[in-house]
Amino acid sequence: MQWALFDDGDDFFPLTFTRPVWDLRIGILTLREKWQKELPQISAVAHDRLKELFDRPPPPGDCVFVSGRCFPDAEFVRRLKNDLAPGEGWVDEEGKTLAFRAQSFPADFRPATYPNVYRLRQIADIFLFNGKEIVADLGRLNIRGAAGDPHTIVYAPENVYIHPSAKIKAAILDAETGPIYVGPNVQIQIGAMIQGPAAFCEGSVANVGVKIRPETTVGPYCKVGGEISNSVLWGYSNKAHDGFLGNSVLGAWCNLGADTNVSNLKNNYSTVRVRHVASGQDRDTGLQFCGLTMGDHSKSGINTMFNTGTVVGVSSNVFGAGFPPKYIPSFAWGENEVYDVEKAIAVARRVYARRNAVFGPADERLFRAVFEAERQ
Repeated sequence: MQWALFDDGDDFFPLTFTRPVWDLRIGILTLREKWQKELPQISAVAHDRLKELFDRPPPPGDCVFVSGRCFPDAEFVRRLKNDLAPGEGWVDEEGKTLAFRAQSFPADFRPATYPNVYRLRQIADIFLFNGKEIVADLGRLNIRGAAGDPHTIVYAPENVYIHPSAKIKAAILDAETGPIYVGPNVQIQIGAMIQGPAAFCEGSVANVGVKIRPETTVGPYCKVGGEISNSVLWGYSNKAHDGFLGNSVLGAWCNLGADTNVSNLKNNYSTVRVRHVASGQDRDTGLQFCGLTMGDHSKSGINTMFNTGTVVGVSSNVFGAGFPPKYIPSFAWGENEVYDVEKAIAVARRVYARRNAVFGPADERLFRAVFEAERQ
């Protein structure tokens, strides 16, 4: 029997305009990487828009197809292996497909309800589940290591996991509230203050004096400064300067200008509504704390002030006086203009090159597809 994840990421736009839902990072690993620890040979079926970059379908034959928004908790994986018969499938309480067993994708199946599966329902779940997933991923990775710098203060050193290639200077690591992971080639600079659970993925940099509050993930090759709380930076994104980011999710290749600040709490303490991009409707998250969601390649100018529950699309440039709108579509330039797609592609090429990466023809085609979709 084969295994494959399928992409059902419409609830997670704009993050999933440019990646499948199983490529979202929560904790240290992406959802697909978590599944690969359980099922090393698992394949993946991407949305049509993303097939060129992400599609890795299984060959024809008996296969269990699992929603890419699901986590591989032990009971769910056990039941998938033992209880799902050919032609059968499971749906959640809302009727959304969780898994089915068939010869190909898509396929019809006999549905049964499987309640309470551990899965993503909305974008906010990425930061809500992040602390729990940092702990779970440390178990999946089986990492050990200690801080070697004599000038670094460590509380609960048994909860600190530091790769031998990481460099730490005169920092404060407080792991009494949860574990702290510092990955390969990470730099933790002088005066950094980090409260666990927290994760710094490969090649990331914590700038001088940064304040990292619990349940935060700094993805691969990100640079962070200022104050960050309960947020996830996917990778290759920068919030390098002073300013606050809380209860937020940043995609890849984003940049927050100096003194960018994000509100994560309304003045009246009511729950936060955010734009559900696929439907075009604002929805109540049910959360009192909810900050910024930013799609790949978007940027903010210096001193930008984001309101509570703001959503920014792909490759947008946010600048101007006062608070920008709470929903900013992809390829926006300021508040009222459209960012020329040719200029956006040229900038993306330069940004990739700075990190020794290549913005190839497939990336360009995806950029144009997102641009056209947003302009319709």
